[in-house]
Amino acid sequence: SMNLAVVLEGLLMATGRTRAVLLAGLVGSWAGQVPAVALLVVYWRRSLGAVYYGVAVGYALLCAILALALSRLDWDLLVAEALARANGGEVCRGTAEAPREAQGAQAATVEP
Repeated sequence: SMNLAVVLEGLLMATGRTRAVLLAGLVGSWAGQVPAVALLVVYWRRSLGAVYYGVAVGYALLCAILALALSRLDWDLLVAEALARANGGEVCRGTAEAPREAQGAQAATVEP
């Protein structure tokens, strides 16, 4: 689950959602890993296995939070933002096609 968390974090960070990654990491660690490890070590058994399972619970929670954040992204807006950055223009809040149309209109008005 740790490898999956790294991939999901990378996807969110690539979209510029670094705050979501930070908050998910804090919740996954402090609301997931730490309590799970403490509960398993105290009430199940005092072993490295209990620590391992507690860490796995925390990473599972982290992956769930990151997956939820990814599922709520507006992919059309992300495409428009990426196209605007690539073309040096402003972000178009409409469809992903709008920046291409704007670029075509600009190219048509420029005389060689």
